[in-house]
Amino acid sequence: MFGEPNPLLDFVPMFNEPKDFHAALTHNPLKDVDVSKLNFMQKKILLATPQVMLKPTTQTLMAALTWYSMMVGSLTSRNPLRVENRLLYWQALNADPNRNKPFEKPLPNGISANVFKGPAGTGKTVTYQHFSNCFQQVIEHGRNDAAGWVSLKQLVYFHVDMSHDGSRKGFLTAILMKLDSLLGTDYGTTLPRAHKTVETLAVATIQRLLAHFTGIIFIDEIQLRNLVKNSGADLMQTFLLSLINSGIPIVLTGNERAMDWVTYSQDITRLLITNPIHAHPIGALDEPGWEADWNAMCDRGVMRFYLLEEPVENPAACSEMLYRCSGGVARLAHSIWTQAQSQCLMTEKPMVGPEDIEAIFNSIQYDAIRNFVNGFHFKNADLLVTYPDVDANFYRRYWQPIRMPSDSPVDTTAAAEPPTTKKKPPRTLSEQSKFKSQETRKKTTKARTAHLKGTLSPDDMRLGGYVQNNLNELMKLKDAAES
Repeated sequence: MFGEPNPLLDFVPMFNEPKDFHAALTHNPLKDVDVSKLNFMQKKILLATPQVMLKPTTQTLMAALTWYSMMVGSLTSRNPLRVENRLLYWQALNADPNRNKPFEKPLPNGISANVFKGPAGTGKTVTYQHFSNCFQQVIEHGRNDAAGWVSLKQLVYFHVDMSHDGSRKGFLTAILMKLDSLLGTDYGTTLPRAHKTVETLAVATIQRLLAHFTGIIFIDEIQLRNLVKNSGADLMQTFLLSLINSGIPIVLTGNERAMDWVTYSQDITRLLITNPIHAHPIGALDEPGWEADWNAMCDRGVMRFYLLEEPVENPAACSEMLYRCSGGVARLAHSIWTQAQSQCLMTEKPMVGPEDIEAIFNSIQYDAIRNFVNGFHFKNADLLVTYPDVDANFYRRYWQPIRMPSDSPVDTTAAAEPPTTKKKPPRTLSEQSKFKSQETRKKTTKARTAHLKGTLSPDDMRLGGYVQNNLNELMKLKDAAES
């Protein structure tokens, strides 16, 4: 298996040790920039442009190693120099999309899918983008009789976002248009004309991905609202499972709740084959070595993206404040750090300090995300339940009964506790209110009596009821006095 000739791997770099990937994944956007020569506007432009200083953490390195194993393992098992592989390849391409089961036999590498999920801003998209940058995306092969082709454009990796409305047609259209832009093909026009139903178009699209020996597919932006909470969710979910069954390695990237639809044991076990990766905020689960990961991500990553005149006077304090104000979320740490520098530029402050970081976090633009940060920092799941894309129950299992400090400046008004019914305390009336209430009752009683008298006939005994009753009582008193 290893070491045999394989044209699909001829131009794919080989990584033998984790340290090789660590160096390849490191990214420094200021590598070729002389910061000392930048003017004010150039610094503002850099600070306003999304720039990610990446140093691999344990999570990102594990993800890269998993994806590399999936991709190389798939290309190895699909080696076109093997006769049986060429037979399966052409059977798949010539299968009739109108059949219920167009692929009679699976590809030799079998099912290979990986779930990469986590809260927003934990570096999921950045990680797979930098992983992909390690490889040439399209490899053009010349004639190879042993492999069975005259020419071939091999697609090493492929990125596509889930359609915003979760529809299959929108998703398939995005795939075909992306293929056309990468390969110079015309699939986006010809395939929809030839296949009028979404079902047959889906099969034809998978066949094209197989035809170009796609090494690995990253499907990003999988969210609760586009894959679970929409009218066509079940159809899209079925299509994703069929794509996974095609044998092409698939990485499903999205938020923590996006895969809640996978409930059947057969599907759950398939997704466990490649060790799903949970990109939670650094330190959120008190995982071993999280301090080293924060140092790699923040101290040797985010904080190295620095454009001010004077160096940071207290980097340890700035790192600590960034952790407090970001909750261990990489994107928030980067945003706060660059915004603090931008504010210092505007006020002509030569360096960033912890107070600048704190001021950004306490500003009004962070109101909507403050409970998100505080929830992770203080390990309080109640502050996370207002964010539907965060699996608050998962974190609750780890954090309870850890309590948030009572003196913490956390806005707990947004913590969505289940409403409880409380008895209203008895009202305490003032003497003036009591008097008004008595007078109102007297007036009401008098009005009802007057109304009743107006409706009785002159002979009705109730008209003299009160008089007769008083006379009877008087006679009783008189008799008692005489006796």
